[in-house]
Amino acid sequence: MLWLNFIINILIICVSLFFISKLYYKLKNEKSNKNKKRPIGETRKRTAKYLILIILLSTIILVYLYLSGVDYFLMRICILLLLPILYCIAKLIYRCIIKKGVQENPYAKRIKIGSRDIIQVGAYYLSFGVISGIGHWWFLWFEEEEFAGYWLSPFDVEADEWALQEIEEFGYNNIQIADYKNSHLTGEASLHAGEANPGDFWIPGYYESEYREGLFSNFYSMLDAVLFIGIGAGIAGIILLIAGKALKKSKI
Repeated sequence: MLWLNFIINILIICVSLFFISKLYYKLKNEKSNKNKKRPIGETRKRTAKYLILIILLSTIILVYLYLSGVDYFLMRICILLLLPILYCIAKLIYRCIIKKGVQENPYAKRIKIGSRDIIQVGAYYLSFGVISGIGHWWFLWFEEEEFAGYWLSPFDVEADEWALQEIEEFGYNNIQIADYKNSHLTGEASLHAGEANPGDFWIPGYYESEYREGLFSNFYSMLDAVLFIGIGAGIAGIILLIAGKALKKSKI
């Protein structure tokens, strides 16, 4: 059910991105005023309509990204950052198919990775770098208190509903205890060992309880991954933008 929900959300985001790109090009055509026969009032109305639709679809994407948890956010940005690569691969494959079908097909020459593609991919990566950076701080503020694990004194367990639920599910024998004889702290507990008093219980957060082990079980590791992906995407975006613009100038 988790993966089905994730796939549906990814499809919604991808479809929204597709329509945003279509609307963006229509908006550019309106601004360039290619159809000079159309009245100025009608052109303005069409431009406003495209802008409203772009804002609406962009809002849908941001809502799906930011309001579904850091685990979904991390999976989605990883897949969405692969889309430009898949686009470039598909374009090169399509060009090879055309060349094989017709040896001197003039259309095949136009299907290539040019400066325009490089600039667009750079802008895409840079924007997702910004989105990932914002996501890191957003989820740190929005989810840390409720979804991250925490240390709790044994005397306070009875007053904490979540702690009682987790202890009942995991069992007292599987709960990590600070400075307990022969204990070995793992996961989030090891990262926050310095915050514990001797004898405190580690109460797993939502993600640790849900996934049990691996990257998605550790709230702070997921946040770090989001931040590193954001920094990497931002740097890649800037490099591609500079390279694309340099390539464009060299052809002028």
